Amino acid sequence: MLQSFDNNAQPDQAASRLALLRLEMAKADIDAFIVPREDEFMGEYVPACAERLKWLTGFGGSAGVAIILKNQAALFLDGRYTLEAENYIDTENLSVVPIMQVSVHSWLSEKLEAGDKLAYDPKLHSIAQIKKLSAALDEQNITLVPLENNLIDSLWTERPKPPNGEIHPHTTAYAGQSSTAKREEISAQLITQKTDALLIAQPENSAWLLNIRGDDVPRTPLALSFAVLKKDASVAWFINPDRVSSTLKAHLEGEVEIICPKDMRTYLENLTGTVMVDPSHTPQYFKNILQDKIVEGKDPCNLKKACKNSVEIEGAIAAHIRDGAALCKFLHWLDITAPTGKVSEVDAVSYLE
Repeated sequence: MLQSFDNNAQPDQAASRLALLRLEMAKADIDAFIVPREDEFMGEYVPACAERLKWLTGFGGSAGVAIILKNQAALFLDGRYTLEAENYIDTENLSVVPIMQVSVHSWLSEKLEAGDKLAYDPKLHSIAQIKKLSAALDEQNITLVPLENNLIDSLWTERPKPPNGEIHPHTTAYAGQSSTAKREEISAQLITQKTDALLIAQPENSAWLLNIRGDDVPRTPLALSFAVLKKDASVAWFINPDRVSSTLKAHLEGEVEIICPKDMRTYLENLTGTVMVDPSHTPQYFKNILQDKIVEGKDPCNLKKACKNSVEIEGAIAAHIRDGAALCKFLHWLDITAPTGKVSEVDAVSYLE
């Protein structure tokens, strides 16, 4: 079943894990540490290896952020989770804070003092997020400290391995346009905007541009990866080369260089000219590397991706027909079985999936 109802969170481990994290904070000489739910791709769904917030606090929801101080910790959640979290989070060691009532910025401003150092993993926070946080804390002389390595990663000894599944071609029969044509369209925009390259930080945009699909996260067919498109329409795609089959290489139609993700920093450091980044979706980590090469702007893939061609429209119609038939079948089953009083929500999900 796609959706799992197994609760593998370990809230009873929060106290010991917080203590271990505070030891690492002391070694790094920092006063506070931010633990977001997001991974470096900033998506709603993250692979098991990126569930740092869940590992630390036992909270397994889709949105949240924890702030760890030397003598207290807070878990910021929206209204979907605040009441539920009170029942299964270790509230003796974690305060549940409703984020719609108390912002992370205001809480930090109240708890931290001038001269304190707030550490964060620059791979897990967007450029826009850090800019906003920095502006809120600068007035109090609180320093933001980007860490080279996430403090949790050294403590998480049984951390799952990153996704390594097969990546599939999404042929023009379904895409309606070749990857080459898409790359040429976007690169033409870069030339018009006098930009030399585009850093693509959203995996869904790489999926659209390269006409590929993966299964790295549930519910969205993505291969979690970054890419750089140059104004000559060539692409550097940062993905484990072992995941790229000969069939996929042929599908990419040349001009796509496959580079191991661990070599991305060196690639960016050696990149010449200006690089467009979308500050809302690009990790601060890349700004720290590229610095004055950066030109901030909206990723042009977003608009092109949203404007569906005739093949995509026909595919959406066909998908809706199949989906509608499945839903009608499910509702028929529910009408028959629900009156018995023996159908749970889990039963319904199991049948629907």
